[in-house]
Amino acid sequence: MARAGGMNKQVIIQQATETQADDGHNTQTWTTFATIWVEFVVLKGSVGVGGETIQGDRPMAESNQQLKARWLAGITPKMRVNFGGRIFNIRSIVNPGERNRDMILFVTEKVS
Repeated sequence: MARAGGMNKQVIIQQATETQADDGHNTQTWTTFATIWVEFVVLKGSVGVGGETIQGDRPMAESNQQLKARWLAGITPKMRVNFGGRIFNIRSIVNPGERNRDMILFVTEKVS
């Protein structure tokens, strides 16, 4: 079970929403799904070849972390976590013991 005292960072879970602009093309915006308290746990500094991935012509490191939180139904890997403007993509969600009491979000942040 996640300790309440360790959950000392407030984050926003966001979901993508498609909207149609005036000129007819679709745009993706991110809206708030929930605001929750989490505990950050760093898993490893970076992944990929040489610890970097390439985006365009710039190498980018990836920071892999897990966020421990109280259970909240409805979160999916299509969502993301916003922590003070830092964006973490949700890779997977674990429900320890399938008890719907706690959850662990495995997330990745691209660091340029």
